[in-house]
Amino acid sequence: GDVVTSHNTYWLTVRNDSINYYLAAIFNAPCIGEFFKEGCRASDRDFMLLPVQNLPIPAYDHRDEQHRNLAEQSRLAHQRVAALVAERPAGGRRVNRRDVLQDAAM
Repeated sequence: GDVVTSHNTYWLTVRNDSINYYLAAIFNAPCIGEFFKEGCRASDRDFMLLPVQNLPIPAYDHRDEQHRNLAEQSRLAHQRVAALVAERPAGGRRVNRRDVLQDAAM
């Protein structure tokens, strides 16, 4: 589909979806959020690229069970979000983290 970006959008091309989901799991981890809160933000909404380049993120290894598990959990979370968005009434409020967590607990 169409994508709208701004001047400060960062992107990365990867070989497969497992790597995408693995990286999404890492970047959505609470410890990474804390890392960015500790002075790596350019504003309340943006962060600088330099801290991302300095994060010690191991390369995805399909033989590593922990990497595969992170990718799978991220894939399932993305599916839950897509389902929640699809069920939302037109013009309804946005789906937030609490919605996803409540849905996962059911």
